Amino acid sequence: MLKVRTAAIVVSVKRIYILSGSILTGDYVADAIVDLAEVVAQKNSSATVDVPVLLETGKTGRATIVMGPASHLLAVPEAVNRRAERSWDTAAAMAAATQVRERIHTLRRTLTIRPILDTDRSTYMPDFGGL
Repeated sequence: MLKVRTAAIVVSVKRIYILSGSILTGDYVADAIVDLAEVVAQKNSSATVDVPVLLETGKTGRATIVMGPASHLLAVPEAVNRRAERSWDTAAAMAAATQVRERIHTLRRTLTIRPILDTDRSTYMPDFGGL
């Protein structure tokens, strides 16, 4: 597990590769995002999440990720050679991971509705209202 030391805080990080680029975030956030992408694909759904990230400058920022059933994500631990900004808020990052996990539970609870295919119309008797 690779770690970035910020003041007295140690942050384990992973880079999430997305079709259009990548982001660097806490490993627990990255793991939650990958899990959400799996559920989104299983449910043929979509989701948008807002998470804290480490920018190239070493400062912290936020990123919004939009994923759908065909999203391809890859999360890889990464060594960070630059000093991360002291403002990395572990509590806020954990809250973001918790929100992503809550989204996963919500998606897992939703029912997948499948149409009932009844092709036997021989017993169908239309009611024309007494005509």
